[in-house]
Amino acid sequence: MSAPLTPKHVNIEIAKYINGFINGEYTMPIWQRQECWDSTYRKSLIESIMLGIDLPKLYIGEVPILGKVIIDGGHRTRAIKAYLNNEYPISIGKMMVYYTETKTETRDSRVMSEDEKYHIDTYKLTVCVYGNLNESMARKIFNKLQNA
Repeated sequence: MSAPLTPKHVNIEIAKYINGFINGEYTMPIWQRQECWDSTYRKSLIESIMLGIDLPKLYIGEVPILGKVIIDGGHRTRAIKAYLNNEYPISIGKMMVYYTETKTETRDSRVMSEDEKYHIDTYKLTVCVYGNLNESMARKIFNKLQNA
């Protein structure tokens, strides 16, 4: 058996993590599952963040030929990015709340307050980073996490 992996754990603010994803610092490998979360899961994730519920950690692999790939956490990454892009609202009280702009102006929808945006932007995600992996090992970690 090969030497055990030595992951490092870091806490990163959502704004920094999503900007890294948007800018290509982290990518989705072709073997990462395609989007299958419906709006209920996506909204529940953002509402959990607003409540301060600790989310499961994300897993990143540093694969020399691929760069930093998201081994596990693709659905969470895409759901957060979509919310920050105003693709869907969450429920706060009886209001449908978008991140920065509403799709349509109604008395039942609004944008987040500056305090609410600050809470989302600075919410810390725990990321487990595996350095210097080959693609085969990154896929093995993915498969283990998916079937654990």
